[in-house]
Amino acid sequence: MTQFIRIDRLFSPFSHLPGTLFPIPMTPFSVEAYPTLFRIVGFKEIRLHVQGPIQNFTCQLCLDRGKVALFGMSQEGFFRFELYRHQQELVLSVVRAPEEGIRCSGLETSLLKRHDRIRLALGPLPSLSHSHRQLEKLCCGIHKEANIDRMWRSFKLEEHLPFLYLLGQQIQVGSSKLPLSWVGSLEQEIRAHFQQGWVPRLEDSDHQGLKTTFASMVKEPLELYYLVYRWVKDSLCRQDNDHLTILPNPCSIVGRWTGYSVEGGGTLDLQWSRFRPRKMRLYFETSRELTLASPGITRVQIRTLLHQKGRWHNLDTPILFSPHTHYYLERFS
Repeated sequence: MTQFIRIDRLFSPFSHLPGTLFPIPMTPFSVEAYPTLFRIVGFKEIRLHVQGPIQNFTCQLCLDRGKVALFGMSQEGFFRFELYRHQQELVLSVVRAPEEGIRCSGLETSLLKRHDRIRLALGPLPSLSHSHRQLEKLCCGIHKEANIDRMWRSFKLEEHLPFLYLLGQQIQVGSSKLPLSWVGSLEQEIRAHFQQGWVPRLEDSDHQGLKTTFASMVKEPLELYYLVYRWVKDSLCRQDNDHLTILPNPCSIVGRWTGYSVEGGGTLDLQWSRFRPRKMRLYFETSRELTLASPGITRVQIRTLLHQKGRWHNLDTPILFSPHTHYYLERFS
């Protein structure tokens, strides 16, 4: 099947600066990375005994793969490490290393060789996500290189939301949800409650003088991911039994959203511009009857095959969706 709406970009923000801080997906931990030191914040330090200067040092948050990658070129040769969750453990994997290996301290072994996988003894990890589910992806119309240092300097909310939206699915702690009547600045909340690299905090340790309310809604910092995730989700789609409201309060002027799980065993992809839906795909495993609504929209054209001519449907009447059929909605007016 040709994809009607898709998001092609990789969600892999990176930094070349020593001291970069990134959360480790699907774990409660974060890593502070330097060219020859990896610090699992509050728990463990891993020091590499290599000769500097380290060229092209990079710390990369690979959200599509659920990993943090750390790599660079030492005098001995190129190295690449990956930190990720495997079952109930945190693992350090040596993807690339000089042939003779890399001397290190802070681990049970003192020599790291290519293809080594080291289990970091931090105890069983709690279940933080539904790893079996396909990730919902979001794009808010910005396709620049995801250099976290530039992103934080020029701070545009639409550039940060896609990454926080993925983190909110990979680190689900608590059930905090913003009331629909909440009025506030999400940009200020993110600036105050996330350090550079999207590591959460309850207090604004940068003392920016921002007025926020998120801290009063959660018990621990990790809950902030889910709070932002639910805010974005509610801004794009709200479902009340058999009534589906599209773009009640869109989080950006333009964007694409794929893989959303509709209640009742369905999926939804959406594309919008100028705060109005342009294209949508719906698919259900079982027969469903839904009423669609979107601010300022009264009718839509529907087809079940991409080469088929669409038929107009007024949104004041329900739509009967047949099982195992893709429905393509266009020309919202």
